[in-house]
Amino acid sequence: MRVDDRPSTCSVNLSRRSFHVARRLKLMLKPADPAHRERGQALIELVLVLPIVVIFILVLVDFGVAIDRREVLQHAVYEGSREGIVGTTVDEIKDRTVAQSQDLLAAGDVSVCYVDADVNGDIGAGDDVRVSANYTHNFVILSGSFFGLNSLSISLTPEADAKLANGPLDSEPAC
Repeated sequence: MRVDDRPSTCSVNLSRRSFHVARRLKLMLKPADPAHRERGQALIELVLVLPIVVIFILVLVDFGVAIDRREVLQHAVYEGSREGIVGTTVDEIKDRTVAQSQDLLAAGDVSVCYVDADVNGDIGAGDDVRVSANYTHNFVILSGSFFGLNSLSISLTPEADAKLANGPLDSEPAC
């Protein structure tokens, strides 16, 4: 066998070396783990979605406050009508309603009138006392200070009727 006929060990070593270099390059150029690639994407999605979610939650809280105030006012006028059952003055009914309103109402926001239920022209036992209130709730989140809009508000006008056990003690305003 001649020297030229033998396979060269140099060429075998070179091809093995190039195989290992190519393998290392392939590993270096391989994309990162998918979890690592999407980290930035998740952060950008969070930055875009989080303000909308926070505003939505704040709007829900603001509506919850409005509903709570409506319930407080409904309870206050109910207590005012209960005060009127026993034949008290209009001012006492208004004072009771304002006291039960958790400082939401003033005496000028409360109105008291009597309904002649038996239509005999006289207000007395068996007729109704009607207590109502006017309150405007201004939304905080949906107001002009947040979005440059006109201030949004809702008018709450709860009322309650109750049967009189006795007649009223002062002049009775009719409804």
